[in-house]
Amino acid sequence: MNLSDERHFHSIFKKFENFCFDKNYRHYSLENIKMADLSRDRIQNFFNGLGLAHETARKDLNHLRTCLRDAYNDGVINRNPASGTIRIVADPQRTKSDDCKFMSVKDFRKVQTFLMNYDYRLSDVNRMVLMVISQTTLRVGEALALRHDDIN
Repeated sequence: MNLSDERHFHSIFKKFENFCFDKNYRHYSLENIKMADLSRDRIQNFFNGLGLAHETARKDLNHLRTCLRDAYNDGVINRNPASGTIRIVADPQRTKSDDCKFMSVKDFRKVQTFLMNYDYRLSDVNRMVLMVISQTTLRVGEALALRHDDIN
């Protein structure tokens, strides 16, 4: 193993170690399991015990899958135990329903009307960005990255 391989292996191991020893998961951690000894069942049991919101569990599973895929592709492990189906069991108490995630159409129209009728000054950048977002469906980062040349 040359030095660059060793550094790459170290970065893969660090990703795995950070995931397994995360302070939020310490009670359910995979800390006593070697990467090569992981199985789909162990991963499934790990996520079943966390009681996370669905989106949080989905993101965390993707982080673990990425780490194990890199380890497999680089020959650190001989199989990727996260490559198959792993069902996310979310805590319904922690998972928001759609009506809690989104603004009602009525409230959106109120905000939109306010923003469209507002008398903007140069210092009102935040409100201007919100107005652009409400009219274009741009994401915040996209709206903030707009330049004068981007606008017709």
